[in-house]
Amino acid sequence: MTQRLTLKRTRMYRSIRRKLYRLLRRWPLAARVYVKIRRQCKRAENWWFKNDRRFGWWWRLGNGAAAVLILASVVIPIAQQLSNDNSYKLSADALKLVGTTDQTLTKQLTYDGSTSTYQFNKGAIKSDSTNPLAAMQAQVGTASGKGKDKSLYALDVPTDISKGVTYHDINSQLSFSLVPEFKASVGKEVSGHLVFPLSGGNQAIYTLKNNGLKEDIVVPKVTTNTMSFSYKLDLPSTLQAKVIPNSGGAIGIYSGDPSLFGNITYGSDKDRAVVEKARENADKNYLVFGLPAPVIKDTVGQEVGNARFELNGDQLSVIASGLSGQTTPVTIDPSVVVTATSDFQTGNNEDNIDFGTSGQVTRGGLTGGSVSGGWTVSSTSLTQNLERFGTFVYNGRLCYRGR
Repeated sequence: MTQRLTLKRTRMYRSIRRKLYRLLRRWPLAARVYVKIRRQCKRAENWWFKNDRRFGWWWRLGNGAAAVLILASVVIPIAQQLSNDNSYKLSADALKLVGTTDQTLTKQLTYDGSTSTYQFNKGAIKSDSTNPLAAMQAQVGTASGKGKDKSLYALDVPTDISKGVTYHDINSQLSFSLVPEFKASVGKEVSGHLVFPLSGGNQAIYTLKNNGLKEDIVVPKVTTNTMSFSYKLDLPSTLQAKVIPNSGGAIGIYSGDPSLFGNITYGSDKDRAVVEKARENADKNYLVFGLPAPVIKDTVGQEVGNARFELNGDQLSVIASGLSGQTTPVTIDPSVVVTATSDFQTGNNEDNIDFGTSGQVTRGGLTGGSVSGGWTVSSTSLTQNLERFGTFVYNGRLCYRGR
């Protein structure tokens, strides 16, 4: 039986060889190439068997190890790429937890390749050479699409999240950065969300909202009773972080009186220096940015466990506890709201963002504290409603004018 199979194979090989020779006779150049390749293969075969007879099993083991290394060098990068791509995918449960995106807002999200940063509402960030009116006109409309409301904030979200997310209040021109102190992979935009894969299959997902940036730390599989995530508050000297009274643990980022900020025209460098000093020395009691008390929710929107902030100087921690026994994916939500936005009011904040009545802040609802540097705060209000007004400093006095 074995001899018959061997004979059949020999006849088949001879038949294939005859057909190959006939084809090569028609193309001499291909024939010469074939002959050279065959000679090289024969030399390699002879060299291999020569070493095999000389070294025996050691030679075979060495060749096997080399083959494994070559195969691994090809397979491992492919497997890593597939795994990396999967870490950015948003599952159906994740989409339930983070909610939908707003196309009106995502259209204003751009990517700067030179800095590897996603930027929202970039055109509204005022520089020293920008005309104040042009800056206000550059602000984007809200989700209503009617254009009567303006988004008064901007964002810088680097793909390297360890550099921190920077929040800009366009109205006051104040900004601060919230810097995660946990490891995350490079961020990518996925269906309008900015996704940063974390260890353990978790994801940090950022979603644009009318009144700020919603952050969801999505945990698809809970394996521990307590989880914590730490951030550093990178604040300029004009801002201060503290717990908002009667807010259930929300954190506020406060500045001095709003009359010291915004679009101010200076009569001289001395006037500018006086205002900058007043900004730094003013009592920080005007809420500019807010971080609502974090919550934990499951895929059906029910609150589970307990979450709270811990503020220690410039260190902010999100502590989530009571997670044992949780069998469905959850999201931990430490978001940032810009108080200048029109949607910042009780009952009208996005998704999990809710300050409660005691934490409600309006643009004119708080008064500034005392400031130093030669400034005094007047309680006199505008005698009439003005539009197209501006603020300027001249001869040591803060003035406004409009019609």
